[in-house]
Amino acid sequence: MGKKYWIPIAFVMAIGSVAGAALLKVIPNHGFQVILGITFILTGVWFIIRIPEPGNLKSGAPRKAGLMDMGVGAFSGVLGGFIGVNVPPLVLHFGRVLDKRNLRRLLVLIYLPAAISQTVTFMVNGLLTPRIAFHGLLILPMIFLGIWLGNRTFEAVSESWFRRVLGILLIVISTRLILRSMM
Repeated sequence: MGKKYWIPIAFVMAIGSVAGAALLKVIPNHGFQVILGITFILTGVWFIIRIPEPGNLKSGAPRKAGLMDMGVGAFSGVLGGFIGVNVPPLVLHFGRVLDKRNLRRLLVLIYLPAAISQTVTFMVNGLLTPRIAFHGLLILPMIFLGIWLGNRTFEAVSESWFRRVLGILLIVISTRLILRSMM
């Protein structure tokens, strides 16, 4: 995947993550989470129902990012910083044209800069306390186990099942988001 494609998307996603994390201090997010949760559930259902023909997906990424790609990256960054869920817009936009291998590659490349900028913003705004950081460190072994399992099963899953599982995960994440906002 070319740098002219993923670096601009990662850059605007990182800026969006900072903006979203900064919004946490000034905007109540209850209603926003419900609306987004419903939107993401519908996105998950779309992924389960609409499985594109393999010939319609690109086996490689475009040479450079377009304005829409960067807009989706920025929006996703804001969502990640604001509510901690940035996957649905990325999957909805890029999953329409990229096969599972290139979609996964793109997500891996753009998450790291966004996660770093979001974490720094949380620290600056006092949202990342030592207690939260400690709990985050405690779950690292399970994260690495999940990454290992995901890597082991990635090749075994067909494109259509990959999209179905992705849709189910979006629905689960969205349901959790809605339920958490109601508490």
